[in-house]
Amino acid sequence: MGVKRHILTDGNGIPLAITLSGANVHDKRNVKDTLNSILVFSYNFV
Repeated sequence: MGVKRHILTDGNGIPLAITLSGANVHDKRNVKDTLNSILVFSYNFV
């Protein structure tokens, strides 16, 4: 038994999203979950 950490970073290495899965789960199964967990903020500057 083990754990995989799926970490999505920006170009500077800053983490944008992190998900965990079992070690026996194929990586392609967690791509959607990792991408969907990104929080996007929008600022309106006047």
